[in-house]
Amino acid sequence: MLIEKEQEKETIVTNLDIAARLGLVVSEKNEELQLKLNLATQGEAQAYMKVNRLSILILSFIIDDAMNRFIKPEIIVIAETSSLLF
Repeated sequence: MLIEKEQEKETIVTNLDIAARLGLVVSEKNEELQLKLNLATQGEAQAYMKVNRLSILILSFIIDDAMNRFIKPEIIVIAETSSLLF
């Protein structure tokens, strides 16, 4: 009976040790995955900001081109002069 209790105690200690080691591995892996997720999220935010900047730049070129094609310099001068009159 005493031998059985000692074996049972050793089994419990061994199982607790295994559980603690597994918990540590899971915790470390969780930290690693969290770090990777944070880096990916930062990268996504940076890419989004770059796309927005590029979109604004392209739009400004389109507007510039349209202004140069459709608005004659004479009209701009007349508009500036007439605004001085009022």
